[in-house]
Amino acid sequence: MVGYHFLFNLYWFNLIGEWFTHPLISFMARCVAGTFLLLVGVSVHLSSQFLSPEEFAAKNTRRGAVILGLGLILTAISWLAFPSQTIWFGILHLIGVSLLLSPWWLKLKGYSIPVTLVLFGGGAWLMTRSWNFSWLLPFGFMPEAFQSLDYFPLLPWLGLVLLGSALGRYLYLEAGRRRFELPDFGSNPSLKVLQMIGRNSLAIYVLHQPILWLVVWMFAAVKGWLF
Repeated sequence: MVGYHFLFNLYWFNLIGEWFTHPLISFMARCVAGTFLLLVGVSVHLSSQFLSPEEFAAKNTRRGAVILGLGLILTAISWLAFPSQTIWFGILHLIGVSLLLSPWWLKLKGYSIPVTLVLFGGGAWLMTRSWNFSWLLPFGFMPEAFQSLDYFPLLPWLGLVLLGSALGRYLYLEAGRRRFELPDFGSNPSLKVLQMIGRNSLAIYVLHQPILWLVVWMFAAVKGWLF
């Protein structure tokens, strides 16, 4: 994700060529985002095993509200900076809403796969059409000529969260016990950095792009001044 955004910034300031617009680059970015959503589903499943229903609902309501709030702040910033490509419903909005809805969709259990297929199918159908309204934008109803720097509607992307919860049920038994034994890499000093990144992923997500943007902007300004 950080690497993709770094390349995006370089492209925005005309520091790299048109190769950045190749479909493979976009596919890579979608794959990275997809892993985020799968892990949301897995994490929600694991969290539900250690909390009462009331505690689970309260915890995910708080988390969902915080992440959705960050998404709304990003909407305001992008509207001011890039009004033609405002982020009305990006991945933070999607994760926030997914967590707010988690007490309900987690009850699907064995039905999560069929619902996932419905969400995927509905999303695929919606992507082939455009509409003359925008109030259903979070659900995948895109107006004609719609553009956004980051767009992850509930259809089909909520399906990946549900798929993650199904994956969590398959990989983990009760009380977070793994179904399949894995080597214990937790004490490996070389993996401490990865552990730190995993535990602070939201802060890294929120802060990395402004920092990268500033660095690339400064480099582009110096490059323009020198050459």
